[in-house]
Amino acid sequence: LNLLSVGAAYGLLVLVFQKGVGTDLLGFQHADTVEAWLPLFLFTILFWAAYEQKGMYDEAIAAFKRALSLPATDFAIGGLGHIYAITGRKNEARQQIEQLKELSQKQYVRSNYIALVYAGLGDKDEAFVWLEKAFEEHAYQMSNLKIEPRFDVLHSDPRFKDLVRRLGLPR
Repeated sequence: LNLLSVGAAYGLLVLVFQKGVGTDLLGFQHADTVEAWLPLFLFTILFWAAYEQKGMYDEAIAAFKRALSLPATDFAIGGLGHIYAITGRKNEARQQIEQLKELSQKQYVRSNYIALVYAGLGDKDEAFVWLEKAFEEHAYQMSNLKIEPRFDVLHSDPRFKDLVRRLGLPR
C-alpha cells in the first residue's frame, strides 16, 4: 500500500463516477459530484485492510472507529466487530452484532456485515444464516465472497462451496 496507489484509486473513482468515463461500459450512472465523505471512506478501507492483514489490530480498530461517522456505518460496525472477534474481544463483537441489528430497524444494513462478525467469532452456522440473507438481498459485496480473506474460515465448509456455486463465482 502506498500513496500512489491510493491516489490512483481515488482518481479512477472521480474519472468514472464524476466525469462519466466508461459508465456505459461498466453499467454505472454518471454523478455530478463525488460525495465529500467518499475519499475518507476509500482511505479507511485501504488502511483497515492493510492493518488487519498485517496483524496491526489496534490500528485497524482505530481506523474503523474513525469510519463510524461516515454514511456507510454498517461497513464500519461490521469490520470493527470482526476485529473484536478475532482478537478475543467476544463481548464487544456481540455488541457490534446487536448494534447492526438495531440499525437495521432504521435503515438498510447489509447482512454480509453481520455474517462477517459471526465468522470472526467462529460461529459458522450463524455466519451462513446471514450470508444466505445477503445472497437473497443480492448484496453486491457477495461478489467478493471467495476472495474476502475475513471469510477464509468458512472455505472448508460445504455450505460455502454451495454458496459460491449459486453466486456463479469461479471455482
